[in-house]
Amino acid sequence: MMLRLALALSLTAAVPAVGATKYECPEGYQVKAGLNTDFPHKGEMRAFVVVPPTDTSKAAPVWVPLTGTVESTNANLNVPRSGANARLAQAGFMVIGPVRNCSKQNPDDATLACNGPGKDGWNWMPWREGRQGGRAGDKWRQDEGPDSSFYVAMLKCVGTK
Repeated sequence: MMLRLALALSLTAAVPAVGATKYECPEGYQVKAGLNTDFPHKGEMRAFVVVPPTDTSKAAPVWVPLTGTVESTNANLNVPRSGANARLAQAGFMVIGPVRNCSKQNPDDATLACNGPGKDGWNWMPWREGRQGGRAGDKWRQDEGPDSSFYVAMLKCVGTK
């Protein structure tokens, strides 16, 4: 099934139009419904959860919900008070829940590892975006960061199915 990228987050600068998108996974990687781990990206192993739409015979819009600082990916996808974003699959969306790097590929992680100020030039946890001002964030001045490029790589891989 091919996907039409109707993203909830603004990736239009990073993702070309659907017709021009080359859907591909890293060499030898097989994406599947459910938890996908050990997805190689920029020297890290990342994870994401795929909840396909009920009807996989046609193109589907994509919903990529991001967790906050004290919420796990699975809570974001399945717990009503956290949005229960996985339910959008019943409405025809391909739901893809990226797991924060600070969660070490654990979609159930809700520990303080992802709470607080950012590290390595990033402004805050849990996602590496929003660079710090001054020298600390200078290396990210012209770089979107590993999480943003991970989202794009993840979407292109899921698009192969």
